[in-house]
Amino acid sequence: MVMMESVAVRESISDISTSVKIPTLSIFPYCHTEISHHKVFITPFYEKGTKRFAILFECLRCHDYFVVTYRWSSDFCDYSHEAIYQPIDIPRLPPLHTDIPKNIEEHFPEFKVIYEQSLQAESLGLTAICGMGFRKALEFLVKSYSISKAPDEEQKIKSETLSQSINRLNEKLKILAKAISWIGNDETHYVRKWENKDVNDMKQFISALMSFISAEITYDDAIQMIESKSSNGS
Repeated sequence: MVMMESVAVRESISDISTSVKIPTLSIFPYCHTEISHHKVFITPFYEKGTKRFAILFECLRCHDYFVVTYRWSSDFCDYSHEAIYQPIDIPRLPPLHTDIPKNIEEHFPEFKVIYEQSLQAESLGLTAICGMGFRKALEFLVKSYSISKAPDEEQKIKSETLSQSINRLNEKLKILAKAISWIGNDETHYVRKWENKDVNDMKQFISALMSFISAEITYDDAIQMIESKSSNGS
């Protein structure tokens, strides 16, 4: 049996309130636990056609908010004023866990944004398009890294093809970037050339590519420290 509770809902054109029965909420829709909650705000009746109102709830466990809409009309028994439960489907982004090294985030923020959005698309089930996002993320990482190694050639690197930028990399980075780009091309074309490779392989290769580039950046920082100390006569 559904437990009911009464709430006071104002009329939109007056301060008169009506006591309306609504189902008592027991499970929070986001953390999916039994909840203790309070009603932050109850809207007045919206009276175009069937009367409607909404309640903003706060979960006292995770302190997140959610909205539920209700409708009520004179067709219901006047003595009960029972509302029909109509939850609003609020899109929720699932928690995102990434493996981006900190120095990659700091040096290549545009890559970080594209890569994380691609992961988010995949987590939402948008598997038909996330591969294109990973392909774009690769291009931003390769070109941004190449520019960091050859800042005087920035404009040339920006205008050249991805393949040309990949050829600037050392052998390990070049192999990983080529593999990612080939799978990425499959994700954008009608006919696949690599039937046994997919987005999961792309992510593995991107993870390895990030690790190698992160190590290169760390190595360059170490070299600068050593050379700085040597130049000071130490």
